[in-house]
Amino acid sequence: IRNTGTLCVGTSDAEVSSTNIFTRSTGTKYGFLDQTSAATGYPAGFFNSSGSLVGYISTGASSTTYSTTSDYRLKENVVPLTGAIERLSQLQVHRFNFIADPDITVDGFIAHEAQAVVPECVTGEKDAVNEDGSIKPQGIDQSKLVPLLTAALQEAIGRIESLEAEVVALKAS
Repeated sequence: IRNTGTLCVGTSDAEVSSTNIFTRSTGTKYGFLDQTSAATGYPAGFFNSSGSLVGYISTGASSTTYSTTSDYRLKENVVPLTGAIERLSQLQVHRFNFIADPDITVDGFIAHEAQAVVPECVTGEKDAVNEDGSIKPQGIDQSKLVPLLTAALQEAIGRIESLEAEVVALKAS
């Protein structure tokens, strides 16, 4: 622990800057700051992999933003997403409660079912267990479903506009 209150884990005091307060391993760094001013431009937390920023959490006076890298300069083979309505129709949405919260019913997805449609939204393996036999649960990042939802809505809007144009033409004749 530095005299500034910074906790250094797996790194020496000399390797730590004001925006790098936790280092997991060489090239993979995580940092968390006590963000007191949105005007500083610094995130409240950041995530680096192999020396490159891959995500951050930033705060404003009354908001929090969770960002993942999306710069066009880091992408290739960019093509439009098509067939989104068909894929979206395959997602099974359920109402359920978690065993630990029997009185709270929520809307959501079952991880392995969503994984069949949008594999990048799920982490972990279906039915995995830890060495002690306890459940090693899958996780879901529901934000990874937003591109599919957006593309499906765009396709649906296109279909609606086409049908509206047909109705107008039929009424005019």
